[in-house]
Amino acid sequence: MIVAILVTMTHYSTQQPHNKQRPTLLILTLIAACFGGFYLAYNANTQLTPVLPPLAANNSLQRWLLDESEQLLESGELHHMGTVSRIYARTNYQMLWMDGFSLAPTGELLLQQLRETSADQLIDYQYHLSYIQQRLHNMQLTPRAATALDIQLTDAFISYAEDVMSNQLLPDTLRKQQLLKPVAYQPNQHSRGIDHDNIIRLVSENQSQRQLNKVLHGMAPNHNDYKQLRLALVQYQELAKHWVPINEGPTLKLGQRHPQVVELRELLSLYGDYPLQKSTLLEWFADDTPLTEEQTQTLDEPLVDSLKQFQQRHGMLANGKLDRQTRTRLNVPPLQRIRQIALNMKRWRELPADLGDRFLWVNMTDYSLQLMNHGVTELEMKVIIGKTYRKTPALKESISTLVLNPSWNVPRRIGLYDILPQARKDPSYLTTRNIRVLESWSNPVEVPVETIDWKNATARNFKYRFQQAPGDNNALGSVKFVIPNDMSIYLHDTSHPELFARHKRALSSGCVRVEKPMKLARALLKGKKNWGSARIDSQMESGATQYVKLPKPVPTYLAYLTAWVDKEQLIQFRDDVYQRDQIVNNTEGATVEL
Repeated sequence: MIVAILVTMTHYSTQQPHNKQRPTLLILTLIAACFGGFYLAYNANTQLTPVLPPLAANNSLQRWLLDESEQLLESGELHHMGTVSRIYARTNYQMLWMDGFSLAPTGELLLQQLRETSADQLIDYQYHLSYIQQRLHNMQLTPRAATALDIQLTDAFISYAEDVMSNQLLPDTLRKQQLLKPVAYQPNQHSRGIDHDNIIRLVSENQSQRQLNKVLHGMAPNHNDYKQLRLALVQYQELAKHWVPINEGPTLKLGQRHPQVVELRELLSLYGDYPLQKSTLLEWFADDTPLTEEQTQTLDEPLVDSLKQFQQRHGMLANGKLDRQTRTRLNVPPLQRIRQIALNMKRWRELPADLGDRFLWVNMTDYSLQLMNHGVTELEMKVIIGKTYRKTPALKESISTLVLNPSWNVPRRIGLYDILPQARKDPSYLTTRNIRVLESWSNPVEVPVETIDWKNATARNFKYRFQQAPGDNNALGSVKFVIPNDMSIYLHDTSHPELFARHKRALSSGCVRVEKPMKLARALLKGKKNWGSARIDSQMESGATQYVKLPKPVPTYLAYLTAWVDKEQLIQFRDDVYQRDQIVNNTEGATVEL
């Protein structure tokens, strides 16, 4: 560097003999550049992380696992020492998750999946996350420390793989029904319980960073909805650090002034609802003048709009008032929301990796149905789901047939406990509703109502079954959408459309009633030869029952999600209608009632 300066000085002085100031200026500039270069080089060198040679890591792993395994076990954080040792022996004692003294990309991905999987805290996950994160935070720059952490991560991976393969990560309510199949890796069909040979083979045959990365991605759902919930989980974990609940107070509405409006504004800002996102044009002309003290305490129109968005995101009536119900939801602890999000992420494990190009999606907690077509909502409507004591099950099947002007073969449970008590009181109840009594399911011969001893008929001795003829008062309405299952669950019209005006609609005996049955029927029959609108209308007017096969089976999902991210990228929460979330707030020891 100094030689270069001298050469430059000589050259410049020979070219500019009459200017004495310029060489001096140039010399000072070059000297400054020289010292700047020395400083940058020194600073960069001090910031470099020490390198861990592969051979040193290899030797350290062998010492841990072959000579000093007892010391590892003394930490109490290893659950699968034998399997861990076999994995490293099969991978030639190469580090799997660490890149020197920091996490490799595979280690970061593994840690991410362990964190999101265990965030619901529903079971005692054997991932020893606190221990791993503490070691990472206080990382000692020695081969022993780095390789010990790699071993801990491998042990955590084995526990995670066990949970995935055993369906441990599927929500209990759905697992008991066994109606939905998990998406991730499956255990060997011929093995009893968890086959660790499969786990060892999985790692040893995919030990490169690229291959391990692929394995990890395959162990979690790849749905975009899952990834959006992952982002929401991070958001709530971050806002939990700054969250303060709003105090009790009076109901406040537009234009009212109160000191608590300041708290409301801060809380809605933390949740991301205030201020509302505006278009670029509106942002350009927006008044960004700071609010006065009086304005900050006034429930103004922008704040009311933000409050309405919060209410809508939580399945409430968006009235823009800070009332008791709204305060309750504002004060749900972030920890509870974190656990709720994490649990709903697991529900995506129940679903196929590919939902289909065109499918029906019913979210029970939202009381809604969507007909999706290549990612676009083709049709949407309200639905009515089962009562809390006659819950609609989570289900994945395909609709291939619909029935126009259906008769209703009353399920035995409904017949014995709903219809029979009415018939005992007044047998004319049946005739006024076009309900027939049939001999049995196998022998559908009509039994005259007057021949039955209704006075002594009970749920225990009543051997007949009921069937309701097509018509205006038929419980199934004008159309039924057949879902193959052994629980008599299907989609159908209703003879009580006024019930769709209710906000909470857990009102049926288990089936799903749809708000716009004929629109749905026309959409599903679209493309079927000789079944255009005129033919459908004609068949409906005839009153005759007609089974119609769809041009193509339509995958149908009856889902139970209490948290999801909508198309506007807003996190949505809904009440746990059937108490399937099982979320408990650690700070109070009980679920926050909504």
